[in-house]
Amino acid sequence: MDNLSIAGDIPQPDRTGALNMRIRPLITALALGAGALGANLAHADLILNFQNVVAGSSNGSISVLSNGTVKTSTVSAGMISFKQKAPGASAYDDDLLNSFCIEPKTSLLRGDTLFSTGTLADRFGQPQQNLISRLYDLHYETVGSVAGAAPAFQLALWEIVTDGASLSLSGGNFLTTSSFGGALTMATTWLTELATWSTQLGSQPYSSAMYDFVALSAGNSQDQLTVTRRAQDVPEPGVLALLGIGAVAALARRRSATV
Repeated sequence: MDNLSIAGDIPQPDRTGALNMRIRPLITALALGAGALGANLAHADLILNFQNVVAGSSNGSISVLSNGTVKTSTVSAGMISFKQKAPGASAYDDDLLNSFCIEPKTSLLRGDTLFSTGTLADRFGQPQQNLISRLYDLHYETVGSVAGAAPAFQLALWEIVTDGASLSLSGGNFLTTSSFGGALTMATTWLTELATWSTQLGSQPYSSAMYDFVALSAGNSQDQLTVTRRAQDVPEPGVLALLGIGAVAALARRRSATV
């Protein structure tokens, strides 16, 4: 089986259906309490079954240097959807899990595949954690709404996980060799901005304020990265009342000043 993203070997996205962009928490499958995803995620197993490339994809060629050997593949870059269930479960969960590949040199198996879960820190050093977190904070929400954003996101993520802080799609251990159309231009722009930001950040750690990350690893298949959106803090009713009183008082002062 070739790499998931080889265009001739995978089904093309269903462009007639509405994209389900809700990234699914793995609470049921991982038997964890609400809010447990993230830095304190316990390692667990999850069975995934590849379904489709969603949110649009772009075809092109990539080259990946691994162990002194360059592997060149024609790929279709985009976001991936899986059916999911806990090991031993008889049925899949109703919700699909959406993810991006973090192992471009490895094939993605079809059918039920066992993955183990972990954190960004389990898989990457601090510079890559910073860049991945920043990429998601800045651009993840465009994946389902901006044309070309999904393949651009995958290309940028492949570059970060393969080359670290040396962000260039035209050189290094990961590079694109043809096509991808506007997605390549978009990814290049994002990576240029990330490189500048990373230089300014220096050695400081950066954590996403919006997402918790789950790295999905399988010894015989492409590793994946999925996220859950963090619940945003909502002010207590008393705080909202105080804010309202403050706004009314400010408005009253403004009116009296103009009389």
